[in-house]
Amino acid sequence: MNLKDIALTPIYFLIIYAVLNNIKNGIKDPILKQYYLPAFTMKAFGSLAFGLIYHFYYGGGDTVNFYNDTLPIWEAFVNNPILGFQIITSTVGTYPPEISSYLVRIYFYHAGDSDTFNTIRISGFFSFFTFNTYSSIALGFALLSFTGMWKMYRVFYDLYPEVHRPLAWAVFFIPSVYFWGSGLMKDGICIGALGWLLYGFYFTFIKREKILLHLFYLIFAAFILYAFKRYILFAALVPMVLWGFLQYRMQIKNKLIRLVSLPILLAIGIPVGLWGLSKITEGDKKYSLETLGNTAKVSADWLQTVGTQQKGSVYSVGELDGSLLAPLRLAPQAIWTGLFQPHPWQARNIVMIISSFETTFFLLITLRILWATGFFAISKLLLEHPLTFFCLIFTILLAFGTAIGSANYGSLVRYRIPMMPFYLAMLYILRYQTHRSVKLF
Repeated sequence: MNLKDIALTPIYFLIIYAVLNNIKNGIKDPILKQYYLPAFTMKAFGSLAFGLIYHFYYGGGDTVNFYNDTLPIWEAFVNNPILGFQIITSTVGTYPPEISSYLVRIYFYHAGDSDTFNTIRISGFFSFFTFNTYSSIALGFALLSFTGMWKMYRVFYDLYPEVHRPLAWAVFFIPSVYFWGSGLMKDGICIGALGWLLYGFYFTFIKREKILLHLFYLIFAAFILYAFKRYILFAALVPMVLWGFLQYRMQIKNKLIRLVSLPILLAIGIPVGLWGLSKITEGDKKYSLETLGNTAKVSADWLQTVGTQQKGSVYSVGELDGSLLAPLRLAPQAIWTGLFQPHPWQARNIVMIISSFETTFFLLITLRILWATGFFAISKLLLEHPLTFFCLIFTILLAFGTAIGSANYGSLVRYRIPMMPFYLAMLYILRYQTHRSVKLF
């Protein structure tokens, strides 16, 4: 960060704000309108705070490395804009000779990590319009993330308008989500794409409105998730299939047939979802069902080593041996860790302390709802409100996967942010359905 950030970033912020304000004025629903600009403001604040902390507190990190890898792309744009766009659109491993002098300086291109290089592509694209200003590029990432999270909120609001305020807190105002999910990183792109995926699925298969348009949103969002963090896409597929099955079950008017249909639909829905997942991941070196156990072990070992070297907050959910059964055996502890840890006494820095407050809040409100409602009543509510069922299964899958593969809290608090809005939104919806009153916990 330098004087260019101070000079240019406020200008880009005002331009974006003016455009979004014009869009806001076109929103007819007054409830939706009141959240639009505050939601983006939190994303913008998160992106700038993220950059400041990584530059001046941590003294570097992935976001700085991504920016450094953007510099050759910016230089290519300055020399010849066509060269810059060739770098952005080039496939890892193959490139025209004229851009080789730039690509040799991009670490993540030669590291063979196409998922990470996709982040460099977007950063490079924004660098062309922002004179390669870090904070302005980060605002671009925040804007992309915001568009998807707004669509995510639109789905929740469409189904439960009475719970609009708690749902807005769940989607827009969780500190970890707007901090980790707004800066120059993969995470903001992924949670934004997840919002578009939810929006596309809902309006294609549940509401069945403008099907071709919303199907395009669904497919494009799935493509983005696959290109950046495909495990998020995989974690969403099976619960989405189940959501669709449960939604169509609700249209059965005869209570007896509807009751009998539940085990039949689940017996069909789960295998169909798993079959589709196996076909999508077939041949994938990291995320196929055959290699998933080894991927979890490699990731956990690496992050635990890095966390130990950097004196971070390392944890263990148990021994992994590379097989698929080992993570499944550790599932209860992993899910608990993914949802409710770090506990306050496990936090070692300000970021972990804030995260521990969030997980403690999640735990307290979960226990309160379980105590007030009861397990069987909640189970019935989940089946009667398929969106909450989707939220629960998606949350469990992602909490399990991120806890197994992280091995240190620094990574965990960032990797799990896609499931946090869904889990808290589910809790608020269940509480509303139980008590028929809307107030913050």
